[in-house]
Amino acid sequence: MVHTPTLIDQSTRRATQPLPWRMPREVHQDRFLIVGCGNRLYGDAAVGPLVATTVSSWGLSSVESMIVEQLDPDLVFHLSKADYVIFIEPCAETNPAQTTQIYPICIKSPTSERVHVADNRCDPETLLLLSQQLHNSCPQSWLIKIPTEGFETRQKLSSTAQTGISQALKTVAQFLRTYQQPQR
Repeated sequence: MVHTPTLIDQSTRRATQPLPWRMPREVHQDRFLIVGCGNRLYGDAAVGPLVATTVSSWGLSSVESMIVEQLDPDLVFHLSKADYVIFIEPCAETNPAQTTQIYPICIKSPTSERVHVADNRCDPETLLLLSQQLHNSCPQSWLIKIPTEGFETRQKLSSTAQTGISQALKTVAQFLRTYQQPQR
């Protein structure tokens, strides 16, 4: 009986050859921190917490949402663990913009001088400087200011604030799509 190579023999030969080694594609999940600043009891002051709560409900493992009434030094540890931070605040100025505004937060070069915090209240820049000095970490950061109208106790959200929340959520979603791409 003559033995001729069959398809099975050919596939067996191929299977025994080693596969070329490939470097696995690294997938890095950047850590986002969303800080919603404000108070739900005072009308439009609730915009920051409402945006942070909504982002949290999206259930993204690499996104942490926090709600704070004011920015204080307790946030520094959380900032140091994030790659990107978005602060969301009501715009309480007398003539606020009519649309949600986004500002990149740039800190000055770290100096040897220690940052001083008065009354345990901070702005985003001060918190980022503290994070740099204490933890040698300063995430890329932005501030979203949502236009508001009123801050009366138990007041419902104004239509301006509701529109601002919607715009802020679209902005956050765009940031997540842009900055959460796998590294290649």
